[in-house]
Amino acid sequence: MSSILFDQIGANFKEVRETLELPFGQIDYTNWDLDGIKLIHGITKFNTQSVMPFSDQSDDINLHFNLRGRYLLDYKQVGQTFDIAARQHNIMYSQGINVAMTNHDPEAEVFEVRFRKDVFLYLAEHGNPALQRFAEDILTGQGRVFSPQWAAMPSAIWQLIQQITHCRFKGGMKRLFLLSKSIELLVLQAESIYSDLEPPRPSPLSEADHEKLMEAKRFVEQRIHHPPSLAEVAKAVALNEYKLKKGFKQLFQQTVYGYLTQLRLEKAYQLLQEGELTASEIAFQLGYSSPQHFHTAFKRKFGVPPKSISNP
Repeated sequence: MSSILFDQIGANFKEVRETLELPFGQIDYTNWDLDGIKLIHGITKFNTQSVMPFSDQSDDINLHFNLRGRYLLDYKQVGQTFDIAARQHNIMYSQGINVAMTNHDPEAEVFEVRFRKDVFLYLAEHGNPALQRFAEDILTGQGRVFSPQWAAMPSAIWQLIQQITHCRFKGGMKRLFLLSKSIELLVLQAESIYSDLEPPRPSPLSEADHEKLMEAKRFVEQRIHHPPSLAEVAKAVALNEYKLKKGFKQLFQQTVYGYLTQLRLEKAYQLLQEGELTASEIAFQLGYSSPQHFHTAFKRKFGVPPKSISNP
């Protein structure tokens, strides 16, 4: 059964890239169809705050990754609205889907992997306990999300998505590459969320502090080329440094400095893959004191030197 199933995936591999002009803005859209697994990458530029509806009758399981921008996702089938920040992710399922996305920011970048039901159930059978429970709910037709709280995206997941969106293989090799990376992405996502499902329960944040910490996260994301000090971030969001440090770690599972470092190095990785700038130029653009400092930080993060990053 499994051999037949996976022999069929990608037999009619299709890749579609297009730009869609819509009343609320523009979407640059790529769809890779593997006959059982679909990968979708979209960058939306909004003219104004808008509601973008989407519906279809598919029975797919959706691995959803928000790479950039903040938006509300009203998911009719599960009766919930999610406020999704940049670099958050989850897995969603319902029989047919009817959602509406309301943007907070002028741009949003989303990546999805959609598994056909039989393909996902075969893979989930070998997954961790949380993934197996999710598969059992799918068998009953129950619509749900994998985790009630959208999880912070680990760097390994972000890096894997960059490898997919910058893939330079062609034909059968591209089909094989995308198939293997889709399964790897499911494994990393399921493990990432599973490890966060039963965290220690810290004291709850007030609504005001939660919003200030979200604002601090956005402030840091906008300043990766000119990294701010902790004092600058605290002043920008009107939060004292102690509350900023403690609350940021509680909400995002990393320090302000750690998050800023992650963003800068992931941006460097992306620029290196695009191949238009040298490592020294990227170091300068991202505000590193010297190319050697950048080289050391990059190798510590990714295990390889900057010059080794290139797509086949």
